[in-house]
Amino acid sequence: MKAGKQEIPRRPMLWLTTGLLFTVPPMIGTLSAWVWAAFAAALVAKFWMERRGWRLRSVLAKLALSGCILGGVKLTYGSLGGLEPLLSLFLLYVSLKVLEAHTARDFHIQALVGWLLCLSGLFNSQNLLPGIYAITGFVLILSAVVQFHRGASSRKPVSGPLLTSGALVLRALPVVTVLFFFFPRISAFQFHLSRRSSAQSGMSGDLKPGSISSLALSNDIAFRAEFPDGNMPAIGNLYWRGAVLTQDDGLSWR
Repeated sequence: MKAGKQEIPRRPMLWLTTGLLFTVPPMIGTLSAWVWAAFAAALVAKFWMERRGWRLRSVLAKLALSGCILGGVKLTYGSLGGLEPLLSLFLLYVSLKVLEAHTARDFHIQALVGWLLCLSGLFNSQNLLPGIYAITGFVLILSAVVQFHRGASSRKPVSGPLLTSGALVLRALPVVTVLFFFFPRISAFQFHLSRRSSAQSGMSGDLKPGSISSLALSNDIAFRAEFPDGNMPAIGNLYWRGAVLTQDDGLSWR
């Protein structure tokens, strides 16, 4: 049997699936509920399927599910372009790959995709909690890779892969620290994947520096005010108040 066609041992697959579960919480509230729920359901189903040696084999079933994914994302977001639709497609197609995975090649692809999902959870928020989930998922996926390459004959305890992964992460910390302090930072860095035009009126509940710069420079009418009784106050007495955002995390106001 070729190396790429080798069946995935059960324990590394369980490690990997557990790591993928930790990529879900940062996306709750960002993506549509059915998207991350379907992904989580696929991971739970994988636990159940692994015990029975089952996997998604039918090509017709895969094509039907792919069509449902495209249609569902299109109906949910109204477009297949933009950060949320593209991330939803990525997440849902990963769930299909999880259900059909059974070879060593599939395992390594899922590990790489899992690390990308850890990063994807930080696209919309760089707060402490999403960061903790991302690091936990990263370490568990790395533990899955360590367990896979140790082979099924390894008799080391379950904590062995975790200790090895933790040691590798600690060795990388000096490099990460140097990059954190000396790598050039772009405070206005944003993702502009959406083809939809920006809103011309109203304000959202999340405000980032520079996010309304184009609106502030626009000469278009912002709003109209009517006085039904016809008694318009003097211009100097007119005062218009917008949304009040009181919570700040250092990167945005809410």
